Amino acid sequence: MYDALIIGSGIGSLTTAGLLAQTAGLRVLVLEKHSTPGGLTHSFRAMGASWDVGLHYVGDMEPGSRPRQLLDYLTGGALSWTRMPPGYDRFYLPDHGLDVTIPSGLQAYRRLLTSLFPREKRAIRRYCADVQRTYSWMSLGYVREMVPPRAAPAVRLAQRALAGCALELTEHYMERRFHDPALRALLTTHWGDYGVEPARSAFVAHAMIVCHYMNGAWFPSGGSGQIARMIEEGIVEAGGQIRLAQDVEEILVEDGTAVGVRVTDRSGPTPVSYEERAPIIISGIGARETYTRLLPATGPTAALTARVRERIARLGHGASAVTLYLTLNHYPNGVDGSNVWINTATGRADPARMSADLLGGHPHSAFISFPGIKSGDTHATAEIVSFAQPEAFQRWAGTRPGLRGEDYEALTSAMSQGLTDLADTAVPGLKDAVRYAEVGTPLTIEHFTSHSLGCFYGLPLTPERFRADLATPLDPHHRTLPHRAGCGNARNCRGCSGGHVRCLQGSGALGVSAHQPGAASGGYQANQPQTLSGVRGSAQRRSEALSSNSAARQLDHPNNPRHHTPAPTGWNLGCGSVRARAGCPFRVATLFDCLHARESRAPARGRAHPGAWCGVGTPRTKRRRGGS
Repeated sequence: MYDALIIGSGIGSLTTAGLLAQTAGLRVLVLEKHSTPGGLTHSFRAMGASWDVGLHYVGDMEPGSRPRQLLDYLTGGALSWTRMPPGYDRFYLPDHGLDVTIPSGLQAYRRLLTSLFPREKRAIRRYCADVQRTYSWMSLGYVREMVPPRAAPAVRLAQRALAGCALELTEHYMERRFHDPALRALLTTHWGDYGVEPARSAFVAHAMIVCHYMNGAWFPSGGSGQIARMIEEGIVEAGGQIRLAQDVEEILVEDGTAVGVRVTDRSGPTPVSYEERAPIIISGIGARETYTRLLPATGPTAALTARVRERIARLGHGASAVTLYLTLNHYPNGVDGSNVWINTATGRADPARMSADLLGGHPHSAFISFPGIKSGDTHATAEIVSFAQPEAFQRWAGTRPGLRGEDYEALTSAMSQGLTDLADTAVPGLKDAVRYAEVGTPLTIEHFTSHSLGCFYGLPLTPERFRADLATPLDPHHRTLPHRAGCGNARNCRGCSGGHVRCLQGSGALGVSAHQPGAASGGYQANQPQTLSGVRGSAQRRSEALSSNSAARQLDHPNNPRHHTPAPTGWNLGCGSVRARAGCPFRVATLFDCLHARESRAPARGRAHPGAWCGVGTPRTKRRRGGS
């Protein structure tokens, strides 16, 4: 029997599994529906070339940063990172007369904007200050969910002082701050990084992306698929496993306790159904999929989660995309690995119009990436991504790849031609260099990742999303936990680095309790709590705002024999709890504490609290808040 089961193998799930295995020595079973691990960080090959399906660049990966330290820890330092060119993002906006490469560093960025728009100098200075202030507001939100409950009110007070324009619509902020429409377009064209157009997105989503990449961008050497491969080694060494082609159908709940999962094994010629049980059940596939598809739809559990499911439904879905994967005979002149954002339209971003133009073969916006250069592959490759409404593809819903008919093939051919033509306007010579092309649509994403409608961004980052309380009630009186909880992309942001933070942060991704030994607690305790504040502070300052969306819950049975087990000496992994009855104590800390214990050479072995089902984050594709 395994110590923990994790549904999905995205970056949040793998981070959680790797830390449970390497820090606590737990045997972890990761169940992945696809034939390749990694979620949207995996890569695929065709004709000898390789493409990265979701990861396009990652910020905050300079040596010594917390995200970098975490990945070094998980991979034993075997994963190396390549720094992208200093001008990692190029914006081509011909109708505004702009072809601008964004430099690394805040001061260089501000000088560039001021040189292009001297009349907006004061507004640019205020904008840079607002972005940093809003980034700090979001960071404190994560810190509030990681500190002991007694400290949370003080952090909430500090966060309130920084609220400012955080929950203002991005479009409204830009129109209020700047007069020049070209500057507004330049600053918001990269909204694809967080998946919600400026007319709907909260300004905090925009600010987090800007700050995340402020010091440049990085990419894993050998491609994004190396991340899953190297984390898997640590999982296997501890007796764990990643099983592929395993379709989890249901989380099994008995007497208010999550006890296992029902799985269909599709690795062989004939599907085989079976049950797998463990003390801890972790879902890393997203809030919508977990609440609406995996948890019971009837009975006490359904009643307990009804409010959360209603709020998720009201939030709607995020964006999806069409991606054109290209093999090139050679790279056109001037291509150095930097990303290229193209926007030939003027006026506000309208997803419905963008989708119609794309399906008609005349797209106006796209993102271009050159994964072969970034990863060091000898094959010349490119990816062109254009965002689309998933409803446009629902006439083929339920069909399988390769069996969608001639009309679908004609559509993908038209989109391929249109995207290639558009990209050639910004990268002359690209069209003539194409040797092989393959198109992925929202249907492709849904087929391989199970994200409903192919919406890999999770819940949209609107102001309503940041205000929503998605914590599961404690009891029929709907009293909620002191910390919000979510799972998958349920929380506030996206990304590769964000996936790490989601599994470490807040109300609970499997953490070490920060409370004094002997304190009444449903979790575990640390014998050196005085060391934790520095860990939370410095760790979160660098990584908390990358993304958030992990949480740990426990539907705990009062008669569980291990429920009141005394805390062992030293550092032990525990879980945050969401209890099915009122009055149970709630104590949570973070895996950063566990990492700190390992760095301090403190004992790190122990058993996780049984009966837990926990939510951890998944990455997105065009990501990013942490990597796209």
